[in-house]
Amino acid sequence: MTKKKTEETEIKEEENIEKPEPEEEDKTEEKEETEDALKKAEEERDSYLDMLRRERADFENYKKRNATLASSSYLNGNIDILDKILPVLDNFERALADADPEDPFVKGVTMIQRQLCEALRSAGVIELDVLGKEFNPETMNAVMQTECKDGEEPGMVSEVMQKGYKIQDRIIRHAMVKVTK
Repeated sequence: MTKKKTEETEIKEEENIEKPEPEEEDKTEEKEETEDALKKAEEERDSYLDMLRRERADFENYKKRNATLASSSYLNGNIDILDKILPVLDNFERALADADPEDPFVKGVTMIQRQLCEALRSAGVIELDVLGKEFNPETMNAVMQTECKDGEEPGMVSEVMQKGYKIQDRIIRHAMVKVTK
């Protein structure tokens, strides 16, 4: 009888080992559900982080684009104004070309012209130095051609009809020149 009881006890113990308790099954299912929810939350977090990074990059690009646009607009505005001022400077130069430099009125006009030139220089306007240089269609307009004189090479600027100007790397006005052929 003791042997039978021992065998029954062993069978009962084996049954207990083989069959998990209902609490353990619930815990395993709950753990799997929690892991699934965690994975889903991590994926959602990664998605939001990615969207945030993209949005920040778009905003940085927007700021750069606006800064470039503002700078370009400012330069374009300056060029528009300078286009209107440069003919005034040309007229000063024409008026002073044949005037008596000792005349007090001419001295006053010369001072005004120098002041205007200095104001343009301080604004970044640079006069194009083209006389005696090789013709460059990017900075010059050839309005006349002349025969080469002794010592001159073809394609060189022999006379400046109207000065050219630039600001930064942009041409405000091309120089009108006479070129040797």
